[in-house]
Amino acid sequence: GVDIINHSVGWVNTNFTDGAGVICGITDDARAKGILWVNAAGNSAQRHYQGSFSDIDDDGWHEFASGDETNDIQLTTWAYIYVFLTWDSWPITDQDYDLYLYDDALNLVAWSEDWQTGTQPPTEAIYYIASPGTYKIAVGKYSATGTQKLKVFTFYQNLEYQTPAHSLMAPADAAGVMAVAAIDQAKWTAGPQ
Repeated sequence: GVDIINHSVGWVNTNFTDGAGVICGITDDARAKGILWVNAAGNSAQRHYQGSFSDIDDDGWHEFASGDETNDIQLTTWAYIYVFLTWDSWPITDQDYDLYLYDDALNLVAWSEDWQTGTQPPTEAIYYIASPGTYKIAVGKYSATGTQKLKVFTFYQNLEYQTPAHSLMAPADAAGVMAVAAIDQAKWTAGPQ
């Protein structure tokens, strides 16, 4: 008897913002059965980065910008840091990238080095409790032959290098979903800047 589902949750590392994957499959199945699935578009424009793996100096580290191999976040108080990495090799891959978190002095404080040998999804994730300061996200190529598109999400901190386009989390990107968002009515003509 359900006609409408309101789902204000976004799922990371379940697809490459292409409407595919298990989560989007559930929503598309609901739509095929006549249920309207309404999903929050999310607030990730400043907490999302996407770009093709670039390593101009051939040292195995992704360059988020020319000459810059880290994407910084700032903390003014103690906070949880959640960082997620996926790349465009779904649903399983043998292209292996790893995710690292450094403090401002370049001390490694957290990392994710899951294997991708051909039977695992292209995902890495870091969870860390951090004191105030600057932290640096880095992506290393462990064993990859191409220049896959990378996607980095954080839950609470804005990124130094941001890509608002494609910042929807699943299932807001599914074909059968109505993604909705809201902004301050005073900014409706210019958008949330």
